[in-house]
Amino acid sequence: MSLDLHVRGQRFRDRPAPALSLENDGYYWFLQPLFARLRDECGKSLDLYGDTQFTRDDFPRLRALLTEAERLARRQPRTWEVHLGTQLRPAKRELRRTVDRDRLLELIAAFRALVDAADELGGTLECIGD
Repeated sequence: MSLDLHVRGQRFRDRPAPALSLENDGYYWFLQPLFARLRDECGKSLDLYGDTQFTRDDFPRLRALLTEAERLARRQPRTWEVHLGTQLRPAKRELRRTVDRDRLLELIAAFRALVDAADELGGTLECIGD
C-alpha cells in the first residue's frame, strides 16, 4: 500500500516529473494526524486509499503542514516507535514501526521540494493511493 505523489505540468512531457511515495509505515502514520487536519480544513486528503489533486491555491496550506511536521519531527528522539493500528486477526495485536528522525526529515524535505516544483512550474501535485 502506498500513496504516490507526482508533480503534473506541461514542462514534464520529455522527462519524468518529480515524485515521492509514502508507504503504509511509521513515517506515513506520524504525518497522518496532520493529513487528517488538512482534510478537515480544505476537504483534500493525503490518504493511502484515495486520490486527490492539490493546486497552487493549496500550496500554502501544504507548506504550513510540512513546517509543522518538521517542527514535530525535530522534537523526537533519534528513533522512536509509531503506532500503525491494531491487527484483529488471527490474533489481536498492536502494530508499531520504528521511525528514524533523520529519514523523516528527508521525507518532509522531499515533499516540500515537490510542492515547490509544482508551484514554480505552474503545475499541480497529484496524489494517487492504492
